[in-house]
Amino acid sequence: MKVIPTTGGDKVSRRTSFLRGRVVFPVFVGVALILDSLIIGAPADAQSDVIVPVAGNDTQGLPTSGQPGSSQSIGQPTDVAVDSQGNVYFVDPENSEVDFVSASTGLLTVLAGNGTSGAPDSGEVGTGQEIDDPYSLTVDSHGNVFFVDADNDEIDELTAPTINADGVVTSGDVLNVLADSGNGVDSPNDIAVDSSGNVFFSNSGNDTIEEISAANDYATTTVVAGTGTEGSPTSGEAGTSQEIGEPYHLVVDSSGNLYFADEENYEVDELTAPVINGSGDVTGGDILTALVGDGTSGGSTTPGISGSGQEIYWPLSVAVDSSGNVYFVDSEESEVGAVIELSAPQYNGEGQLIGGDILNILAGGGSGDEPTTGQTGYGVDIFDPYSVAVDSSGNVYFTDEKYYQVEELSPGSYTDGVLTGGDILTVLADTGAPNLPYYNSTDIAVTGGGNVYITDLSLDNDTYYVDEIQSEAAPIAFDSVTYASGGATGTLPTQNPVVDLGTFTVASGAGLTNPGYTFAGWSDGTSTYQPGATYTVGSNPVTLTAVWKAVSLTPVTYANGGGSGTLPTQASVQAGTSITLASGAGLTNPGYTFAGWSDGTSTYQPGATYTVGSNPVTLTAVWKAVSSTPSHLSDTVYFALDSSRLTPADLASLSAFAAKVKNANATNLNVVGYADSTGTEPQNHALSLARARAVAAALTADLAKLGVTTVSIHAVGGGVSTTYANSALNRRATVTS
Repeated sequence: MKVIPTTGGDKVSRRTSFLRGRVVFPVFVGVALILDSLIIGAPADAQSDVIVPVAGNDTQGLPTSGQPGSSQSIGQPTDVAVDSQGNVYFVDPENSEVDFVSASTGLLTVLAGNGTSGAPDSGEVGTGQEIDDPYSLTVDSHGNVFFVDADNDEIDELTAPTINADGVVTSGDVLNVLADSGNGVDSPNDIAVDSSGNVFFSNSGNDTIEEISAANDYATTTVVAGTGTEGSPTSGEAGTSQEIGEPYHLVVDSSGNLYFADEENYEVDELTAPVINGSGDVTGGDILTALVGDGTSGGSTTPGISGSGQEIYWPLSVAVDSSGNVYFVDSEESEVGAVIELSAPQYNGEGQLIGGDILNILAGGGSGDEPTTGQTGYGVDIFDPYSVAVDSSGNVYFTDEKYYQVEELSPGSYTDGVLTGGDILTVLADTGAPNLPYYNSTDIAVTGGGNVYITDLSLDNDTYYVDEIQSEAAPIAFDSVTYASGGATGTLPTQNPVVDLGTFTVASGAGLTNPGYTFAGWSDGTSTYQPGATYTVGSNPVTLTAVWKAVSLTPVTYANGGGSGTLPTQASVQAGTSITLASGAGLTNPGYTFAGWSDGTSTYQPGATYTVGSNPVTLTAVWKAVSSTPSHLSDTVYFALDSSRLTPADLASLSAFAAKVKNANATNLNVVGYADSTGTEPQNHALSLARARAVAAALTADLAKLGVTTVSIHAVGGGVSTTYANSALNRRATVTS
């Protein structure tokens, strides 16, 4: 969540005092939703607790997707969340990114942003899109991520990403702009999502809290508290009719009730779950109640009575447990700081506060000594606590700026505001923590079971982390995974290191070749795994070696089936391979035409796809006898003026015609010669007969070469032809069967 600096007063200097003048905007996460916390391991005690980075190293910079989060540079994380699988999400405004760390592999993936500030394109994949200063985020039960894109004045969604074992986004992760300045978004701070997927955000520039309704497919943005004018609200009235100050941190409980810190009015307020219709109008609920504060800063709180009307100084972080008890930090209660509990408020049917809301001071009120494990929280010296969270057992966690500590308070028992038991303080982390010294946190998150995560600013070297507080001094271990070719050549797949007991997806062997063998999987020395299988890493490096199986080839041959000529060839192939059948163009068989190839079962045409089995294949030419029924054939030869001589082209044409005569089994041919009208009638008759006899002689010779001697050829002179206007077309001899 982002803090928007205000003009006047000294709030900004108090917010940034721990940075010694550097402006960093703190973020606070409660546990109204368990999704707003991280799950790995609960702390045991102050002596055994260590801090282990989930993301970040000793250098600020841009992370690389697909690498272990603990090895990557990051910028300045300000808010963290976790889904039901334990995957970690955080915003990094320094790099303008939303990042993800896988619970199973420990690999970091950039979900949105590219290190450059800019405005995103709605409806496009978030990876590589420019965003600008994301400061707060949350995750719903389906893995959809919602975040405040502060400098773009946007509320954005990333649809649930699917991320493979290499840390690569394979689907989802679509960035949708749900609301922007066109919807009145102005300097948004914090964001929360309820169990129905409704999104709430504090719109500090307008002094409002607004809801984006899931039931309306996120198409409506509705003001649920505030009028757009800064002022003090009246308890028991509709939130939409009440002026509020600068809404800051907000949380939502399992019933959809909202709790928020109103900095300008020095209050912690509750808003009963709003009911929104399809048009985006509030039709029910939405009653605002000041649980603590009276609009005036200062004074001192009195334990054991209602918080309503009691003065507080500066409420920052808010949390709510499963019973409805509310917790907040008052950063300068009595000029020191306090962690305060308000018992679950009770309301009548009109939304009027009628019971509960009893104020108890859990920590603070002392002076002079650094808190130590085993003390009672009430009366201990703390200063400017920044964030608070609560687990399902009622243990409360908070950060202490003055002493650079993360502290836990066990549940306390109270009678009329007097502590009668519990409320024992445990220091979970401080500057002397083993493995990674803790310096300061802008955020604390805790699961229902008490597992603690923080954002961590190390003041000595100006670097940042997202940390887990563990009970054992054991850093997250990664194992190398390599692929070996097994005697093949080509490109081997690669795999990033995998966290102990993590999983990854086994790669394909598509980049490898091994002549005479087929790829059969990958072996780790014990078992063989197929591409796409899930492999679970133990605690040792893994080598996966390609397994190869000798190929059995099936011979494929062509047979002429009684024809003659050149047969096509086909190399032997692996069983299951499809081949394209050759043509029969190189084969002849007089009296027959080529009709395809037979494998003994079916006949296939040239160009067909044939799948080879494991038995040898012979494809035999199929021939179809030419019909013996005589055909009517004809041909025409043209002559030069006053000539009966056949040219080479004429002879070739007649040879082809002779072949047709043979194939048609013709028995009689009639040849009629013609002349044009140039000469005398006797001359023309004689010339036409000579032309007919020349053609008959050529045909007789061609048929003899083809072994045909039974055809009777009759040649006659037809005299003058005037069939054609062109004389050249009349100088001809025509053959018909």
